[in-house]
Amino acid sequence: MLDYGKRGILIAPNLEEAVSKIVLALESKQALVSVSRLASDWSQQYTLDVFESEIKKLLKS
Repeated sequence: MLDYGKRGILIAPNLEEAVSKIVLALESKQALVSVSRLASDWSQQYTLDVFESEIKKLLKS
């Protein structure tokens, strides 16, 4: 879903690590816009029906 950081960041329950990742993301407006655009484009391809279908495929394999 996040494509290894290309479409977003995964925030850990560790507060210091979470703050560090957020600050790093906010330091580069260009990178933030790119991540946002990629996430938006990706999300338009996946409806709940498609997502459900993909999960069912994973569970069957």
